Amino acid sequence: MVGRRALVGFLTVAVLVSLMPISCASGGGPVNLTHNPRANDTRPCWSSDGGRIIFVSSSALAPPYAEPTVNDCGIYVMDSNGANRSLLLPICPRSISWSPDSNRVAFSIDGGGLFTIDLEATGSVNVVPDPYIYIDSLSYSPDGSRILFAAGGEEPWHIYVVDTDGSEKTCLSPPDAEDGCPAWSPDGTKIAFESKREGNWEIYLMDADGGNPRRLTDNSASDVFPTWSPDGKRLAFVSKRAGEPEIYIMDADGGNVTRLTDNDISEVGPKWSPGGAKIVFYGNRGDSGGADDIYVVDVPGDQR
Repeated sequence: MVGRRALVGFLTVAVLVSLMPISCASGGGPVNLTHNPRANDTRPCWSSDGGRIIFVSSSALAPPYAEPTVNDCGIYVMDSNGANRSLLLPICPRSISWSPDSNRVAFSIDGGGLFTIDLEATGSVNVVPDPYIYIDSLSYSPDGSRILFAAGGEEPWHIYVVDTDGSEKTCLSPPDAEDGCPAWSPDGTKIAFESKREGNWEIYLMDADGGNPRRLTDNSASDVFPTWSPDGKRLAFVSKRAGEPEIYIMDADGGNVTRLTDNDISEVGPKWSPGGAKIVFYGNRGDSGGADDIYVVDVPGDQR
């Protein structure tokens, strides 16, 4: 975990706290963008123009992997084809999110809270104490004014929304729910999320204020990590219904489920590109010495 002093003077930081029959999509296979056998590359996020990707990279020396420290972990940025990789921030976050204008990055530190950083400014650190052990699955609202996140630890995981200045924090989950991975719809009116409130991890949809929750998937395997298509008509998600975690696409009402990837290794954390033609994700596909890499896969034209 990065210490608070390590951030001082680096950048301006503000703390915030019924499935249809399944078919297989046809398209190009995943392309490895990082291919780094000495590090775990995870948590990719697109820039607003789709030209760049930020991600978290941490050293993976040898199994079992040691817990990374600030010295061997950071937020990196690269072109969408994997070129021109460079260090953006020397910190070790659990989760990251890029603002819609690509000028700010939100990140969470275990036991430390939720932060936002202005990428073009330098200055002091403003810290607001945070009661959560873990904060995960950060998601900026389409207008950039609020951030969704999931938080938990000793208590069940719940979904929250907070203004980017740290005010107006609201819990959107019922007290007895176990929810995670919230994602704003492109128009800001809906939130897709994962939940086991009915006994199994499934994909749900709710209004932006937490009302009107409804289940979109119903499968004995876990369905998790929802992400919206840029036009709001579809959702991509990860499911283990075929064994290993793979990426699937469905209509925003839960219909027309299509399997996008077909591999023997886990695939996690999909994010749809702003143009709709690609999905970036991370996973261990057996060709990187046991470490996670960042991959991108084409989305068939009829699924965009």
